[in-house]
Amino acid sequence: MVETDELWVLRIKPAGIMRPASSVPYASWRRSWPAAASLQRGADPSERSVALVGWPIPCVIIDDITDDVEGEADMVTGQGRAVRLSPELIVDAAVRIAARAEPDGLTGRALGEELGVDRSAVWRHFADRDALLLAVGDRLMAMALERMPDGLGPREVLQELARSLVQVFEAHPYVGAAVASRTTRGPGEFAAMETMLAALAELGLDESNVARYQRMLADTVLAYAGMRAGCAALPHDVRDADEHAWAGTYATLSPERYPAIARHLPHLAAQDDEAVFQTLMEAFWLAVDATARSASRDADV
Repeated sequence: MVETDELWVLRIKPAGIMRPASSVPYASWRRSWPAAASLQRGADPSERSVALVGWPIPCVIIDDITDDVEGEADMVTGQGRAVRLSPELIVDAAVRIAARAEPDGLTGRALGEELGVDRSAVWRHFADRDALLLAVGDRLMAMALERMPDGLGPREVLQELARSLVQVFEAHPYVGAAVASRTTRGPGEFAAMETMLAALAELGLDESNVARYQRMLADTVLAYAGMRAGCAALPHDVRDADEHAWAGTYATLSPERYPAIARHLPHLAAQDDEAVFQTLMEAFWLAVDATARSASRDADV
């Protein structure tokens, strides 16, 4: 064998048929080397490296599988068994990567490494990166719903759903920031929409106002969630500098030129994320309650 730093990884089927697990596309492998090529093992029976007779590239066996060769790139191995790759498994992997705050979680390379498959296998299940982004964003909405306890009244349902959405998006920052302004058009979004509309209807609003306030709440909460996710995605030093701006840059401003800032600076510095969220929800409830009272008065006339 020739001296080389290149290593081809092989999957070996029981019949001795072999192909690279991820090095090159299967079609290229099939054209360049006979599927029934013989193996020349080392003297050590436990040796997992192999040499293909007449092939100059070192190889290593990584597993034995029994599924058809054409579908091998779509197989995920784990716990001693092979599982067929699916959109759900890909989204699961993307969510795991997103929770680690990794910026390239929606690339074929990152997902291929996470799943142990060829990167090209991902794109047999999603048309492009945007389709995958929407699917992962939809999963985040479903996760927010799953966090909510049972038995809540309509006001508590809306309050907890809003809080949960912000928390889930912030915990998956790169995806949360990218998807906050999008319509995912999936079951997670449908379920969130249904939950919000039903809760608002229970509060006594008419159908037109139910739709109006659902949109108001969704847009407000998603905008805030996207902003929080964007902050969480920043490098730590950049985020720290932003968070300390009130005690740093703003504190050095001239009171003569910026008198309002100087007067309110202690109170500005005291605000935190929870205070902002609560104020957003208070503004929403003030608007909903005023509309409900107006409708009640009109009905009594």
